[in-house]
Amino acid sequence: AKEHVAKIKRCIRTMKEKCRCTVSTLPFEVLPKLVVINIVYHEVMWANAFPNKKGVSETFSPRALILRNNLDVTLHAKYDFCQYGEVADEPEPSNTMVERMQGALYVGSTGNIQGSMKFFLLKSARVVRRRQFTPLDMPAKVITRVNAIGRRT
Repeated sequence: AKEHVAKIKRCIRTMKEKCRCTVSTLPFEVLPKLVVINIVYHEVMWANAFPNKKGVSETFSPRALILRNNLDVTLHAKYDFCQYGEVADEPEPSNTMVERMQGALYVGSTGNIQGSMKFFLLKSARVVRRRQFTPLDMPAKVITRVNAIGRRT
């Protein structure tokens, strides 16, 4: 208790600054709690994807040392954070007249080998994992909807 570890405080401060930078690029006034959580996941994942100069290895990233796989920029960084678009839903059973595309915001990659992505669904205000995404321009009603969800949570 009451100990001060400068290195850890510096790492935490760096992560907070990276998260603030991401938030400053977004067009929303109030972010939903789940989006904020995924901003932190996103920033930590990418911070651990590159070798640390003072780390254990000069060539391997912390992520590569632990998980034994690297991130591929063409697979894991296809879209901007909170980019709007439609995600393909996979309803059960699949032969119904239920709509198969839903409006969502891209909230990061899962980091797996297949390149699955995480999305914040605008209808249900929850985060799901999907493989297909069609990016679209962000209309004003999406910004209004996200702000409304953010005020509720």
